[in-house]
Formats: sequence, C-alpha cells, structure tokens
Amino acid sequence: LPTPEEEMAPFGERSPAPIASHSSRRALELSERLAARGAKMYGAWWCSHCAGQKETLGAEAMGEGGFYVECSPDGAGAENERCVAAGVKGYPTWEVGGQLFPGEKDLSGLEEMLSSAK
Repeated sequence: LPTPEEEMAPFGERSPAPIASHSSRRALELSERLAARGAKMYGAWWCSHCAGQKETLGAEAMGEGGFYVECSPDGAGAENERCVAAGVKGYPTWEVGGQLFPGEKDLSGLEEMLSSAK
C-alpha cells in the first residue's frame, strides 16, 4: 500500500500549464527590456489571466525573461512571502522599478507600463 505522502504526491506542488504560443520578435524585444529593468510578473499557477499574459509574450520570451514569480503557496517554486512583501493583491501583477501594475496586458500595455515606470 502507498504511504499517505505517496498518495498526496500528485496533489503536491502545482505547475502552470505549458505556454503554447511562440514569441513574436516584438515580444522578444519587450522581454529583453523587461528583464533589463528587473521586472517581475507575480502570478499563480491556477490564474487564467496569468496564463493569458504568458501566452501574449510566448514561451521563448517568458523562458528567457526569468521574471515570473509563483505566488500560490501550493505552486511549484512558490515564493508566497515575496509576493506578500511586494504588496501583490491580485494576479497577474507586474513590478517595475518598485511600482506595481496589476492586470493582464497586451504588448502595447506592457510597453506603456515600461514607459510610465520610474
């Protein structure tokens, strides 16, 4: 018989769905700009708007950017304390230059966010 830990293993840490879209040239350039500014995208594995935000940027931009922070305590690699300390109230929330920008954004919205951040 499996141990209780073995029975719970499939229900342990949760990972977001894989990103299906590929990044456009514009998304890749934007990802570089976000990374250069130290931007962070706070989200949760179960958040549909977070998944949409990742699809907007595409797999390559999200993978290279390194700016995703998992906030759900049961999420793989969760950094819940970091999210709480940053003052994140909902998902997704971007942080650029210490400023929080809540909500899912299209590429133009992300560019505007970068322009308005300190």
